[in-house]
Amino acid sequence: MTQPKVSIIVISHRVELLKECLDSIERQNYMNIEVLVHHTLKDPHTQMIEVGKINRLVEASVGDYISVICEDDEYEPSFMDKTVDAIET
Repeated sequence: MTQPKVSIIVISHRVELLKECLDSIERQNYMNIEVLVHHTLKDPHTQMIEVGKINRLVEASVGDYISVICEDDEYEPSFMDKTVDAIET
């Protein structure tokens, strides 16, 4: 049985934190993923525009499931395995 694809959307405001987040995604035990990164400007006047851009990433994703993470967060290596298993059962 083929694993469902998970699209991971990374929302980044500070590039200096992005590497650790992406490294945690790379360490996932779950392999059927795609990663989409959106770097936003931290400006309250552009918030609505940025939400529209994130919505376009969701539309462009090809995953069966979508996970959203910010650049200052990290996934444990088994996170996606456990999450997909919980959804599928």
